[in-house]
Amino acid sequence: MRTLPLVSRLLWNWPWYLLALLAAIIVGLSSTSFRLPGLALFTLLSALVMLRERLPEALVWPAALLAWLLGLLPQTQHWTLEETLLLASLACVLLFCSQFIWLLIRPRPLWLTPATPAQLLALVGQLAIVVICGGAALVRSQSHSSPGTLARLLDLSLQMGPLALTVLGGLLIWQALLQTRRAPRLWIGYTAGLLLTLAFSWEMGSLWQPSLDLLCLPPASYLIVLSPFLLRDRQTAGSQQLGRVLTVVGSCLLLMPAFILSIVTQQLDEQLMPLLLALAESLSLFTFGIAVRVRFFVLGGATLVVAGAIRAVVYTLTNPHSAPIVWPALALAGMALLGGSIFLTLRRSAPQP
Repeated sequence: MRTLPLVSRLLWNWPWYLLALLAAIIVGLSSTSFRLPGLALFTLLSALVMLRERLPEALVWPAALLAWLLGLLPQTQHWTLEETLLLASLACVLLFCSQFIWLLIRPRPLWLTPATPAQLLALVGQLAIVVICGGAALVRSQSHSSPGTLARLLDLSLQMGPLALTVLGGLLIWQALLQTRRAPRLWIGYTAGLLLTLAFSWEMGSLWQPSLDLLCLPPASYLIVLSPFLLRDRQTAGSQQLGRVLTVVGSCLLLMPAFILSIVTQQLDEQLMPLLLALAESLSLFTFGIAVRVRFFVLGGATLVVAGAIRAVVYTLTNPHSAPIVWPALALAGMALLGGSIFLTLRRSAPQP
């Protein structure tokens, strides 16, 4: 009932707002030189109307006009796609910060809480920027020789991709810090951490173009490190079930690409690096499992160390000149595996206090 006066005022003023919206659409669809300045002016006016009406839900109109304005910038000769995406990311950060305006101005919302429209619009907008960068990367991977302007635009989008994903992760971290309940704060924070690791992998791919096993290493390591915390969290609903899933997904993402590349690579010399990496990852998983007391990591890491050792022996028999590198690696892995087994045996047989 408290929103009825506001609704009545909006119904009284809606012809003027509709007229301004139609004027903004006409200006945006025109081909005159006043097109971009006109859209910017209407964006500012819609923001002022939102503040005048003290209506947080009305933020959707300046956000929509701003998105339209940013979409028109690459068509001009003064703005590149990279600059436009960077400006759009800055606009999303400003949209997210606009929720704090209602700490200074008393809002009169209709349906949502005052901060919700700003948070939703900022996160959805930044996600759209990430999707645009990812789409450009996918197009480039499918067309290796893009002529002229298209190749330049795709290169700029690829350079902007990791930054856009990092900004999205930062906004999610900020969103997690604003949560008052424990469960949403944890889930949003975990998602933000995953996005930041994916941004690191994206940056690795843009700079060095490594193989698939190295690209999967950051997100796989994050999932593996995160899973013990979820397995031991008994306060948050669903955390233990998700922890079990992440142990399997993280282990497969960590170990399978290196093992597969060590088998399917045609050149024998190119199989050595994935094979050594698979051995190192298996041994790391085994050691980490001992440290955090997760049985799946211990058993899975030990099994894959043995499987990797057998694969390394077969590789050495077919490529004898790699023996000075492979045999020391196998000896080190065997000693570490034996030491870990002795440690587990002694800890199990030790008297409990």
